[in-house]
Amino acid sequence: MSHKYLQAFVIGGVTIDHIFFNNNASAEFTEAIEYGNKIDFENSIVSIGGGGGNVSTSFSRLGVDVSLCSRIGKDLQGSEVQKILKKEKINLNNLQIDNVNATGNAFIAQSNGDPLIMAHRAANNEININLIDPSNLNNVNLLYISSLSGAAINDLSIFIKNVKKANPDLFIAINPGSTQLKENNLDALYNCLSMTDMMIVNKKESIILSENLQRTSYYIRNCKLGVLDEKSAIVSPILNLGVKYLCVTKASDGSVLYSPKEVVNFKAIETIYKNGLGAGDAFGSTLAYGIVQGYSVRQSLLLASLNAASVVSKFDTQSGLLYLDQLLSMQKKS
Repeated sequence: MSHKYLQAFVIGGVTIDHIFFNNNASAEFTEAIEYGNKIDFENSIVSIGGGGGNVSTSFSRLGVDVSLCSRIGKDLQGSEVQKILKKEKINLNNLQIDNVNATGNAFIAQSNGDPLIMAHRAANNEININLIDPSNLNNVNLLYISSLSGAAINDLSIFIKNVKKANPDLFIAINPGSTQLKENNLDALYNCLSMTDMMIVNKKESIILSENLQRTSYYIRNCKLGVLDEKSAIVSPILNLGVKYLCVTKASDGSVLYSPKEVVNFKAIETIYKNGLGAGDAFGSTLAYGIVQGYSVRQSLLLASLNAASVVSKFDTQSGLLYLDQLLSMQKKS
């Protein structure tokens, strides 16, 4: 399997994650959610997270020459973010420093079930994509847009139009967050999709999308209202816009990838589950990498599933991200 040199540009948030975990306290954790209660956890770690940080780290470990556009505060945590991302060999020429807002933070309490997340997006809400020079992407193979908030949501379509005009062969992947899937933001997202090659959403996001989709001006103009199944409510409208690949991830139930040519269901890789955070970033970045490298859809889904499985076996979002040689070695054994 040959590997060509790739350049990627990532847009998305970065956070400092404060993770508390206790493998054997699911009942106690549930009770402690009430105000005034207190719970002691056995372990805690501090690491980098956020879609932009996770995806750019993933690409770098896959051997991609990657640049990240995100926004951090002018504070100690922002300095730590820069230090760690530089260590991962990520180009930070497009990292924005906010003199007013702090670096984003997330406090995550993880027990046996789904985590409790308390997030402060802070500077991430102020990512200004208008500061990006489109000519910086003239030689880029892959643009990956992670979850966005703030003004960037409405500015995105013009930015994509400009970079696509300068670089028609640019492969664009979008992994929108829940904010972008809200009814009042869907039209802004749809303005981007005719220029997008790949869209990745998880099962929960697909439900939000299907519920809000029928109320958008695009859907009303172009699609018949019908049963809210995945195919009629999500897939057809998005593929009709020109998106080449739509992938819906379903955690332990695997994933399904839709394209105009085929529908591919793929089983999840069995692993020891510790934390699902960051798995979607690992999956989406690796899937996009495989497709741009010219791998088959099934090969790409296998690599993506292996990387995601590795991430969920760790409590943080990045220590499980695999390097390319590790990933290819695991692929041979699968």
